[in-house]
Amino acid sequence: MSLRFRNWFGLSLVALGGLSGCGCEEEPVVEPTLAFFSPSPGSRLDLSVDKDNDPSNGLQVDLVLRAGNAEGATVDVDNESINNDSASATVTDGKVTFTDFTLVAPQGGATSSNNTIKASLTHNGKTVTVQAN
Repeated sequence: MSLRFRNWFGLSLVALGGLSGCGCEEEPVVEPTLAFFSPSPGSRLDLSVDKDNDPSNGLQVDLVLRAGNAEGATVDVDNESINNDSASATVTDGKVTFTDFTLVAPQGGATSSNNTIKASLTHNGKTVTVQAN
């Protein structure tokens, strides 16, 4: 077999192999992420963090969550410790802030109270839900 024929034959196989490959794989869907940032989960908040200085209506705080791979998505948050206290906001620059979000305040001389907060977002068909106490 001549050198010229072997080079042509080898080049033909490479060309055919390159044409037979399929570039039809689905692009991977990047999973969104969601995490409580501030106040941090499990932290103890006292009356000094109340933005309106009136604990009779709960503690008003700025609740901040970090959201990855979810720019422009809507985050829904719910304080399950307070009936009908929910809010929605849009992810911007990787975070979402709920201004003056209401938490249960300690009452009657108590030094603490419990709050269960659930947040969720759906982006690119994927839903993420997180909870903090």
